[in-house]
Amino acid sequence: MKVILLKNVPNLGARGEIKVVSDGYARNFLLPKKLAKITTTEVLAELQKEKEKQAKAAELDLLNIQKIAEKLESLELEIKVKANETGKLFGAVNRVAVLEKLKAKGIKELTESQIVLAEPIKEIGEHEILIDLPHGLEAKVMVRISAE
Repeated sequence: MKVILLKNVPNLGARGEIKVVSDGYARNFLLPKKLAKITTTEVLAELQKEKEKQAKAAELDLLNIQKIAEKLESLELEIKVKANETGKLFGAVNRVAVLEKLKAKGIKELTESQIVLAEPIKEIGEHEILIDLPHGLEAKVMVRISAE
């Protein structure tokens, strides 16, 4: 029996895939648990419409992420922290501090995990920080650390 999977099914396939399974497996497991539908022309047309809708949504999301990346590339952040005379910070600037500054500048779509810092910044100066965005995009933000 040919079925279209409505959800990911372990050891069978992913959502939206068309699979050939035994009649008993379909009738006794997949169909009662609403994991699959029997393949008909109406169901195939519905699946095609859903795939087109998802492709349009993904395209719009990509455009939105590209706009955010452009905005980030042109952005410079300044963070003031306490430091000694030699330029060493008493604390450190971490991802949370950078995220707070980005949110203050109007970039609210980011999360802390998207900010890539090998280690916290502990010196005064300009530092380039990488922002990991969805769809494999990256943006670099210039952060200027200065003494209070």
